[in-house]
Amino acid sequence: MELFLTVSVTGLTLGLLYALFATGLSLVLRTSGDLNLAHGDSLMLGTYVGLGTLSLSGFGPLAVLGAITVSALIGVIAYLAIYSPVTTHRRAGLAGLGFLPALGVALVIRNVATEIDPDGSQGVPPLLPGGRANLFADYRLPAAGWWILAAGMIIAVVLTLSLRRTTTGRRMRAVADDPVLARLAGLPVTRTLTAVYAVAGAIGGLAGALFASFFGQVFVALGWQATLKGFVAAVLGGLGWVRAAVVGGLVLGLSESFVSGYLSTRFKDVVTFFLLIAVLLLVPRRLLLGNRLRLV
Repeated sequence: MELFLTVSVTGLTLGLLYALFATGLSLVLRTSGDLNLAHGDSLMLGTYVGLGTLSLSGFGPLAVLGAITVSALIGVIAYLAIYSPVTTHRRAGLAGLGFLPALGVALVIRNVATEIDPDGSQGVPPLLPGGRANLFADYRLPAAGWWILAAGMIIAVVLTLSLRRTTTGRRMRAVADDPVLARLAGLPVTRTLTAVYAVAGAIGGLAGALFASFFGQVFVALGWQATLKGFVAAVLGGLGWVRAAVVGGLVLGLSESFVSGYLSTRFKDVVTFFLLIAVLLLVPRRLLLGNRLRLV
């Protein structure tokens, strides 16, 4: 029973962390139809900059705020300078550009991070206040775990309400339904998509900081891992809005946790790829955004 509870709590924590990874990807996917392959690398670089802030200030929450800010800025700059112009050219007939711009941004960010951290990884102290709480028997959830649980639930609720009840949220949904019609109706499509990339980057930066604080390390490969886990979680949830990201993240986190706890940690990543392949083969095409999904 103790093992079951431990695995369940760990899976729930991982699931909400993966949901935060997936939320940023899902917002961009649903609104623009584009899969931002640089999402994970953006949050990874933001986390490294946040740790630089920590070394200067010695204040963990300021490091988290730095990670959020930098990741949001990277998202906005990448969209305005690269993604938006490429989308315009592609509509003019240059469809062959495909996923190369986002892949190029990811590689540039990864090389910058390698210059910052030539060793590829470094330890991270707890970034947020709080201590370990004894849940049952000898299992103690660290403070970062509680912050992940709180952030995952609060962000899901706030985003859901914002999409339904705020002007920006309604614009996002309108652009997601039909960007051409939204532009003809006079909606500021470019400004709306800029806000989407900013929000997605900010959530990613928070997720990266929480990941580093929870596991006690940050590494350059986190960029690829976050993009992969986030995409699988988004696909598991049906590539919908926030609720889909949360459901997919929980499914992925619990699956990995139970496999690691009852079989072996060596099969944890195998579960990720198995779930991705299974969903792509079995889920109806209409759940995968039909023809709107693009690699950009």
